[in-house]
Amino acid sequence: MNENPTFNQELTQGTVTRILWEKVSGLQLEELLYGLLDAMGANRLVWRAGSTSGITASDGGRDLEAVFDRPGPDGELDRQTWWTECKGRSSTVERGAVQQAVLDASARAELDVLVVATNSRFSNPTRDWVDERTRAFARPMVRLWDRDQLDRLVQRYPTVAARYLPNSLSDEERLRMLVMRFQELGEEPTALDLQFFWKRRDWLTVLESSLLSEAVAMFLYAEGIQIPRQRPWWQLLTEPDTPAALVTALVNLPSWLGKADMARPLESMRVWAASSRILNASLLLLPEDLAAPLTCDIWEFVTGGEEIKEDSQQLQLWHDSVLIPALAFARNDLLEPCAQDCSRVTADSPHEVNSLGGVEVWDLLVAGGQKEPDSFLVIESLGEPCTVGADVSDGCPLVVSNKVTPENIVQSLQRVLKFRKETPDGAADKNRPDSGGGVIFTVLENHGMAWRSNRHGDEAG
Repeated sequence: MNENPTFNQELTQGTVTRILWEKVSGLQLEELLYGLLDAMGANRLVWRAGSTSGITASDGGRDLEAVFDRPGPDGELDRQTWWTECKGRSSTVERGAVQQAVLDASARAELDVLVVATNSRFSNPTRDWVDERTRAFARPMVRLWDRDQLDRLVQRYPTVAARYLPNSLSDEERLRMLVMRFQELGEEPTALDLQFFWKRRDWLTVLESSLLSEAVAMFLYAEGIQIPRQRPWWQLLTEPDTPAALVTALVNLPSWLGKADMARPLESMRVWAASSRILNASLLLLPEDLAAPLTCDIWEFVTGGEEIKEDSQQLQLWHDSVLIPALAFARNDLLEPCAQDCSRVTADSPHEVNSLGGVEVWDLLVAGGQKEPDSFLVIESLGEPCTVGADVSDGCPLVVSNKVTPENIVQSLQRVLKFRKETPDGAADKNRPDSGGGVIFTVLENHGMAWRSNRHGDEAG
């Protein structure tokens, strides 16, 4: 159950880079080469600079020297010394620059490989000259790395480009890099990243559903537990995105939570906050006949309908450790604002006290917060109806102490959300007298993840 069915496939196929090479400066090119050589396993990597500033007069940039130790056929280490010349150009690299680099390198007997790298390209005559020289001289071996070769290397080591060329990536590639670093390392997007992509939210909505959903999950995680007021990312999802969004919320994001070897392991409560908000957004968009089957049987969708009964133990583990916590947090998000105009339920605020009214919360949640996860009290007057018309024969469906099936929880969540979309200010008279029938006192803790309740005064005792 730790598989990521959408992103692992992308990693296997390789990330398609769209680096804007014409925007890469000479210094950025050198730093990128430094990162690539380091990622390739260089044991010793130094700037081969001609001055204290690190800038040489001959090519306007710094060169790099790297040493690689690789196992030979006999198990002994074979040492290779590489010298890298960086040629930042806005047009094709002139042949004379490559010839001079080769001439300088040839004077060093210990040098094995010379790499001439550019953000541009090399002319055919230049490549022909290098081929002729290689046939005549075995050392140093000369390799020409143009933008096409650098693209291939960046595909193998994508986080290097994200670190050294953030402003030279296309918006989509920058987003893919952020998602990959979040998935693999637990590294969150910065406040500047959040601002950058929120301003481009119209562009985000036209992305493929899997990338959009993973980006929304990452951004919601970064926003934290409180309902984000300025950037309700779930609003970017549309009905065609809902299958991929639910896979992200209920499969992928929890699987990232389970990666204990992350440099920055994810926090469980923030995962449930992000998952539940994607879940509620999807329920608002889905037809009623698809909501419960797709949510509660998401693994059938992931596997394409293949038989998975033999994985019953893992499915039960997913049910207990993923689905139930996500549904609990989703109900917790809706409970307090729904109770504000309900004659049946009275609830303390799990959101920030005196900061958000019911209409404001509904506007955030269904068009598009939280205080610390302390306990709060819910009181149900059993003789009163539900404002949204839900079945309350076993108690309010938003109170997690009720022992109902996940399918019933999903149906209740969807009913509340769709009612509030049309009637965000409610319809009940909160001040009318209690008609009797007893009460249920429920204490919710840790954002609805734990609870205890007592029932008093009704016929059942």
